[in-house]
Amino acid sequence: AAISGGSGTGKTLVAVERARRLSQKGDKVLFLCFNKNLSDWLEKSFKKELSNVDFCTLSSFGCKKCSTTYDKLSFYDLKDVLESEILEHKFPYKHVIIDEGQDFGKDNIDESEILELFASYGAGEFDDEDTSFFIFYDKNQLVNSKKIPLYLQNVDSKLTLYRNCRNTKNIASTAYSLLDCNPILYEKAWDGDVARFIFYSGRDEFYKRLNNLVEELAKDSLSERVIISCSDSLSYSVLNENLISENNNRLSYYKTGRIRTRVFTCPTFKGLESDDVILIDIGNNIFDQDNKSFYVAASRAKKRLFVFIDTDKINVDEIINTRFKETFPMKDRYKQLASVMHGLIK
Repeated sequence: AAISGGSGTGKTLVAVERARRLSQKGDKVLFLCFNKNLSDWLEKSFKKELSNVDFCTLSSFGCKKCSTTYDKLSFYDLKDVLESEILEHKFPYKHVIIDEGQDFGKDNIDESEILELFASYGAGEFDDEDTSFFIFYDKNQLVNSKKIPLYLQNVDSKLTLYRNCRNTKNIASTAYSLLDCNPILYEKAWDGDVARFIFYSGRDEFYKRLNNLVEELAKDSLSERVIISCSDSLSYSVLNENLISENNNRLSYYKTGRIRTRVFTCPTFKGLESDDVILIDIGNNIFDQDNKSFYVAASRAKKRLFVFIDTDKINVDEIINTRFKETFPMKDRYKQLASVMHGLIK
C-alpha cells in the first residue's frame, strides 16, 4: 500500500508502528528512508526495542549490498543484486517499509524500479509467503527531487492520512500559507503562538537579533530548538562563517556565548521535528510556485516558529502581487507579507 499525508499527519509514526508489530511476530523488516538524520534518529530511538528491524537510507543499504562507496553506488547494480536475491529466495527481509517515498525519484537515479521490485515482492509475486510492502509519502515535500517517482504516480492502492497532529493552529497556518491547500488539524489542537517574522538589513543586525532570540529561547529548558536554512547548502548560508562542524562535517552548530544550537538545511531536517524552529536564508526563490522548502521547514515546528528575512534579498512587492491573491491595502509591505503568511512582525 502507498500511504500519503501532509507534514505532521503521522506517517513516520504509523510506519514505525507497522514495523513494531511485524518485529514482534519475529519477522525481519527493512525500513528505508531518504534522510540520513531521520535514519539515525530512528535507529537510536527504536533499534533496541525493534531488534528485527534494520533502519537505513537507500544509499547506505545499497552500499552495503553492492560492497561499494556512496560515490560509486549504482542503483541499476543494486536492483540487479536485489532481484537475484529475491528470485533465489535469499532476500533476508519479509517486509519492506519506506518513509519519505516522494524522494525516491531523484534525477538520473532510477529508484522507481527498485520501488516496483519491492512492491512486487511484498505482493507475493515471487512465491514468498506473508510478505508486504508499505510506502509513505507527501507530494508537497519534494525538496530532494523534482517529481514524484513513477511508481507512486501509478500505484493502485492509495491511502491518505489527513489530520495534522504536530502543529499548532497558528504554525500550520503559516506553514501552509504558500501551498494551494489548507491543513486539517487535530480536533483538540491549541492555537499556540503566532509565527514571528523578523525582518532585518545587513549581517550585523541579523546576528544581533538572532543572538537575542536564541538567548531568549534557551531560558526554556524544556524546549528544543533548531535553526533551519532554506539555502541549498550551509556553505551558502548567512551563518556559514560562524558554524561549528563536528563528526566529519555531518553535524553543524551555531554558538552564541555558551549556547549551542543545531543547524540544518531543509532536506537534512525533513522528517524530524523540534519544539522551536528558526528559519533563515529566505530568498525570492522560496516563494516560487514549485518551491516547497518553506512548507517543509516551517511544518517541523511543534510550539514556536520564527522566520528571519533579509529585506535586501527579497522583492516584497513582487512576492505579494504574484503569490497572494487576496491582499489588503497597507503602507508597510513587510507587515502585509507577515500578515498574509499569518504571522506577526517582531
